[in-house]
Amino acid sequence: MDDATLQNAIAIVNQLRRLARSRQSAIDPLQGQGYVLYHLCHRGGTAQPGELSHELGITTPRMTTILTTLEKQGLIIRSSSPGDRRRVIVSLTPQGHALVCRHDEEQEHSFRQLFDALGQEDAQNLTRLLHKVLDHLKSRP
Repeated sequence: MDDATLQNAIAIVNQLRRLARSRQSAIDPLQGQGYVLYHLCHRGGTAQPGELSHELGITTPRMTTILTTLEKQGLIIRSSSPGDRRRVIVSLTPQGHALVCRHDEEQEHSFRQLFDALGQEDAQNLTRLLHKVLDHLKSRP
């Protein structure tokens, strides 16, 4: 790969990041908290804090901080497990679920607009290339 192509790709990715940040939806300003909400919603709405830490690769102390913040915002509740009161169950509140659903709808709308602008063939090629990028990144140590 030539240096001009490499520098052009880096510049485009940085521009995309800046543009995406300038148009963030309601869930994005939550940063790591948004990932927890999204993951919790898409795994059925409940989980134990340790499961969330493991599945998202977040340390236990950081997860505790995130959950405390989300609870204060009324987006999750923590309760004791009915079978073992020592175990904590994290659940989305209706407000938390609605926030994730709204984010999903906004994201789908944005991608529909992008794919409409690209056309079917380019949209499929973009998706294929994104899979290749994801596979490459997953294979790296």
